[in-house]
Amino acid sequence: MINLEWYRSFIAVYQSRTMTSAADILCLTQPAVSQHINALESVLGTKLFDRMPRKMAPTEEGKVLYTRVVESINILESTTNEYHQERTNPKSIIKIGTPNEFFFEKILGCLDVINCIYRISFVSSESLLEKLENGKIDVAITTKKESYNKRIEYKKIFTEDFVLVQSTKSGSSLKEFTDNNKEQPSEALLLQQNWISYDTELPIIRSYWRDAFRSRPAITPIVTIPNLHTIAKAVEIDKGVSILPSYICQNAIDAGRLEVVNASKNTVSSNDIFISYRKEDLKNKDIALFEEALFNKARGA
Repeated sequence: MINLEWYRSFIAVYQSRTMTSAADILCLTQPAVSQHINALESVLGTKLFDRMPRKMAPTEEGKVLYTRVVESINILESTTNEYHQERTNPKSIIKIGTPNEFFFEKILGCLDVINCIYRISFVSSESLLEKLENGKIDVAITTKKESYNKRIEYKKIFTEDFVLVQSTKSGSSLKEFTDNNKEQPSEALLLQQNWISYDTELPIIRSYWRDAFRSRPAITPIVTIPNLHTIAKAVEIDKGVSILPSYICQNAIDAGRLEVVNASKNTVSSNDIFISYRKEDLKNKDIALFEEALFNKARGA
């Protein structure tokens, strides 16, 4: 195995053109640098420099080698320096568990508020609080609030409203209900639609249906997509209808690509979203700053 110090000596000689200057740069003796160059030439089986009276002139093989290795050696040295800085001046690390759509819409813009290292995990709602309690994450963004768990602190940061949307390209009979300013289509009409859902258990659709009709939706989605942004895109191109958080599809609504079918606020289902963390971290300044930034972002401040 070739010693990386040989390459460092080679690059130093190439850039300074003398053994003496290279030795000064590397804090080595001139014989040590010369030994490195000789060893590298021996292993590679080629001459890298022509020894001139006052300088070292790289051969064509030396020029080719320099071009191939200089960036890699610089990266290694930079990584070493960065690692050393992190060890001597460590940054705080915040591990955040969140649904990926909420991260994209609300959290991503908050990450430059404090100077720390973030570890983001896209975690299912079912396991968020368990991971938080077990210390695998420091902050959880969740719609669940387990009041019996006295170790976890919850603070409401946002209320997400759900809207029934269809494509503006659609020839569906749903559009006539918005035209006539009715609150929403009948349950019977909605049951006839092609539905796009997050999964087969219909988590968002089921909640909406319960609030609107006091019943369970007897529907089989035509497609399930475990990503709300992709569902919104599928609805845009008229693959079906769906129920989505308004903040996910507001841009498409404003641009006229999606249309809200339930026209009245009385028919809107909603969820409270909480930031949660262990009570032992109540005085963690970085978490407090992140919470404040997220609170402002969620409210559009």
